[in-house]
Amino acid sequence: MSHIRIEPVFWADHQGTLRELRERVFIQEQGVPAELEWDCHDETALHWLITQDEKPIGCARIVIDPRQIGVAKLGRVAILPGFRRQGAGSHLLQGLVDQAPERIFRHGYHCQQLQADVQCSAASFYLTNGWHFLPQETHHAPNAKAPIPKLHWDADIPHVLMAFELKNRDTRQQQWLRLGFDKARYRWHSKDGISDIALIQLLICQNPAYMSLTITDIQQPIWQHKTTIQVLSDYLRGSPRREVQILIQKEYRGIQEHPLLQLSQRISSRLNIRRSEEFSTSQLLAWPYGYLNWTTHSGEACFNNRRECEQRKRNFELIRDNSSALHEGRRIHL
Repeated sequence: MSHIRIEPVFWADHQGTLRELRERVFIQEQGVPAELEWDCHDETALHWLITQDEKPIGCARIVIDPRQIGVAKLGRVAILPGFRRQGAGSHLLQGLVDQAPERIFRHGYHCQQLQADVQCSAASFYLTNGWHFLPQETHHAPNAKAPIPKLHWDADIPHVLMAFELKNRDTRQQQWLRLGFDKARYRWHSKDGISDIALIQLLICQNPAYMSLTITDIQQPIWQHKTTIQVLSDYLRGSPRREVQILIQKEYRGIQEHPLLQLSQRISSRLNIRRSEEFSTSQLLAWPYGYLNWTTHSGEACFNNRRECEQRKRNFELIRDNSSALHEGRRIHL
């Protein structure tokens, strides 16, 4: 049986190993520029190393900012590809929350909350390990019934701010943006295009039973973004029973080179793309609980409304039944 160990380490003693792990995951795999990966915090941060049978397979660090009383920042969480989905990441997070308070205290600080800038495509992993989203305090629509989470770009990847309560955990916080739990209706206006792409990834990564998409403009950057394609691919590959139905309004010359159609070719029949002009808004349906619809600079989302989702599913199926196969798609045997 494999033996997994999470141990605190010092940068001065283990920087070679830590650099190798982070370079393989962030720089080589995810394309993060090297100048963004390495910073001045490494020498003073608290580092952890996870090993399996004494072989390094992952790492993380915690940065303490004296200006943020009671809060420490978790970051650079990396697990080598061959060891993911095997429990190593959960072992690492659990070991961190168990060991971090005492280690931070030995450095002269008290910590009540860990925070992390999490890639939206990986948010579900943190949710299942007891983390929750931090709500946005500003920059949301004036008529919003609930604030959207704190979203931002980092190395051209959408991130969301999440937290783990080391003390005084409020279980109500755990429900924010949880598929099947959070009944709030979210509305937003976005000028930087992050809200729609981030919320799409937050919905998909929580693995709904069924998904459908209506896309008014398949050439939008959101459908070209590597993390959107990756989270959709991970969703489909996570279970042979999953499928995604997509309707687009228009084809164009060369559409067969589009990342969504290329993914459809790899996944075969479980990603079905057809054409229809009978809809006017873009929508992601994460049945049976959640949905998201959006335009260029605004949108609406809900993570727990079964009745609305049932109606949206019926509407989608009516349009799909009257849709047409792609002409260009036939060239790659869709």
